[in-house]
Amino acid sequence: MIDDYLGSGEGARRALRDQPGLAEAARRAGGTNTGFFSYENTSESAQALFASAGKNSLNAGAILGAMKLGGRLGLGREGGFLTWVDSSLLPPFERVAKYFYLNVTTLSQNADGLTFKFLAPLPPPLQK
Repeated sequence: MIDDYLGSGEGARRALRDQPGLAEAARRAGGTNTGFFSYENTSESAQALFASAGKNSLNAGAILGAMKLGGRLGLGREGGFLTWVDSSLLPPFERVAKYFYLNVTTLSQNADGLTFKFLAPLPPPLQK
Protein backbone atom coordinates (compact mmCIF):
# COMPACT_ATOMS: atom_id res chain seq x y z
CA MET A 1 0.00 0.00 0.00
CA ILE A 2 2.81 2.43 0.86
CA ASP A 3 4.62 1.49 -2.33
CA ASP A 4 1.44 2.24 -4.33
CA TYR A 5 1.08 5.61 -2.61
CA LEU A 6 4.71 6.65 -3.05
CA GLY A 7 4.87 5.37 -6.61
CA SER A 8 1.80 7.22 -7.78
CA GLY A 9 3.32 10.51 -8.86
CA GLU A 10 0.10 11.54 -10.56
CA GLY A 11 -0.14 15.32 -10.45
CA ALA A 12 1.08 17.68 -7.78
CA ARG A 13 0.18 16.76 -4.21
CA ARG A 14 -1.89 19.27 -2.29
CA ALA A 15 -0.29 20.71 0.85
CA LEU A 16 -1.90 19.48 4.06
CA ARG A 17 -2.96 23.00 5.01
CA ASP A 18 -4.93 23.16 1.73
CA GLN A 19 -7.03 20.05 2.45
CA PRO A 20 -10.73 21.00 2.22
CA GLY A 21 -12.33 21.29 5.65
CA LEU A 22 -9.13 20.78 7.66
CA ALA A 23 -8.70 24.39 8.81
CA GLU A 24 -12.30 24.60 10.04
CA ALA A 25 -12.12 21.19 11.76
CA ALA A 26 -8.84 22.15 13.45
CA ARG A 27 -10.35 25.43 14.67
CA ARG A 28 -13.43 23.64 16.06
CA ALA A 29 -11.26 21.09 17.88
CA GLY A 30 -9.17 23.75 19.60
CA GLY A 31 -6.56 24.71 16.99
CA THR A 32 -3.22 23.36 15.90
CA ASN A 33 -1.22 25.01 18.69
CA THR A 34 -2.69 22.98 21.55
CA GLY A 35 0.42 20.88 22.16
CA PHE A 36 -0.86 17.85 20.25
CA PHE A 37 -2.72 17.80 16.96
CA SER A 38 -3.60 14.76 14.86
CA TYR A 39 -5.24 14.53 11.44
CA GLU A 40 -6.56 11.51 9.57
CA ASN A 41 -8.02 11.53 6.08
CA THR A 42 -10.55 8.75 6.66
CA SER A 43 -11.50 8.79 2.99
CA GLU A 44 -7.99 7.71 1.96
CA SER A 45 -7.74 5.24 4.86
CA ALA A 46 -11.06 3.64 3.99
CA GLN A 47 -10.21 3.50 0.30
CA ALA A 48 -6.99 1.63 1.12
CA LEU A 49 -8.93 -0.69 3.42
CA PHE A 50 -11.50 -1.50 0.74
CA ALA A 51 -8.79 -2.13 -1.87
CA SER A 52 -6.85 -4.35 0.51
CA ALA A 53 -9.92 -6.20 1.78
CA GLY A 54 -10.91 -7.09 -1.74
CA LYS A 55 -7.59 -8.88 -2.15
CA ASN A 56 -7.24 -10.52 1.27
CA SER A 57 -9.29 -10.22 4.47
CA LEU A 58 -6.13 -10.58 6.62
CA ASN A 59 -4.82 -7.36 5.07
CA ALA A 60 -8.10 -5.67 5.97
CA GLY A 61 -7.73 -6.81 9.58
CA ALA A 62 -4.19 -5.47 9.75
CA ILE A 63 -5.31 -2.10 8.41
CA LEU A 64 -8.31 -1.93 10.76
CA GLY A 65 -6.07 -2.81 13.69
CA ALA A 66 -3.65 -0.03 12.76
CA MET A 67 -6.37 2.64 12.80
CA LYS A 68 -6.93 4.50 16.08
CA LEU A 69 -10.30 3.07 17.00
CA GLY A 70 -9.71 -0.31 15.37
CA GLY A 71 -6.59 -0.90 17.47
CA ARG A 72 -8.47 -0.08 20.69
CA LEU A 73 -11.25 -2.51 19.74
CA GLY A 74 -8.81 -5.28 18.83
CA LEU A 75 -10.04 -5.48 15.24
CA GLY A 76 -6.63 -6.48 13.91
CA ARG A 77 -6.33 -9.60 16.08
CA GLU A 78 -6.45 -12.85 14.19
CA GLY A 79 -9.44 -15.01 15.03
CA GLY A 80 -11.57 -12.12 16.30
CA PHE A 81 -13.20 -9.67 13.97
CA LEU A 82 -11.89 -11.41 10.87
CA THR A 83 -13.98 -14.51 11.56
CA TRP A 84 -17.19 -12.43 11.47
CA VAL A 85 -16.62 -10.72 8.14
CA ASP A 86 -16.49 -11.85 4.52
CA SER A 87 -14.62 -8.90 3.02
CA SER A 88 -15.35 -10.10 -0.51
CA LEU A 89 -18.92 -8.86 0.01
CA LEU A 90 -17.86 -5.22 0.47
CA PRO A 91 -19.27 -2.88 -2.19
CA PRO A 92 -16.92 -0.89 -4.42
CA PHE A 93 -15.47 2.03 -2.44
CA GLU A 94 -17.06 4.55 -4.82
CA ARG A 95 -20.52 3.51 -3.55
CA VAL A 96 -19.69 4.42 0.08
CA ALA A 97 -17.04 7.13 -0.38
CA LYS A 98 -19.48 9.90 0.59
CA TYR A 99 -19.52 8.60 4.19
CA PHE A 100 -15.79 9.19 4.76
CA TYR A 101 -14.08 12.54 5.29
CA LEU A 102 -11.56 13.47 7.99
CA ASN A 103 -10.89 13.31 11.74
CA VAL A 104 -8.88 15.67 13.92
CA THR A 105 -7.73 15.22 17.50
CA THR A 106 -6.26 17.76 19.90
CA LEU A 107 -4.85 17.47 23.38
CA SER A 108 -4.12 20.50 25.53
CA GLN A 109 -3.30 21.15 29.15
CA ASN A 110 -3.81 23.84 31.71
CA ALA A 111 -3.79 24.12 35.51
CA ASP A 112 -7.05 22.16 35.71
CA GLY A 113 -5.77 19.16 33.74
CA LEU A 114 -5.86 17.77 30.21
CA THR A 115 -8.45 18.39 27.54
CA PHE A 116 -8.85 15.81 24.76
CA LYS A 117 -11.00 16.66 21.76
CA PHE A 118 -11.85 14.45 18.80
CA LEU A 119 -13.83 15.84 15.88
CA ALA A 120 -15.21 13.91 12.92
CA PRO A 121 -17.19 16.48 10.90
CA LEU A 122 -20.09 15.42 8.71
CA PRO A 123 -18.78 14.77 5.18
CA PRO A 124 -19.78 17.49 2.69
CA PRO A 125 -21.94 15.17 0.50
CA LEU A 126 -24.09 14.43 3.58
CA GLN A 127 -24.54 18.07 4.63
CA LYS A 128 -28.05 18.89 3.50
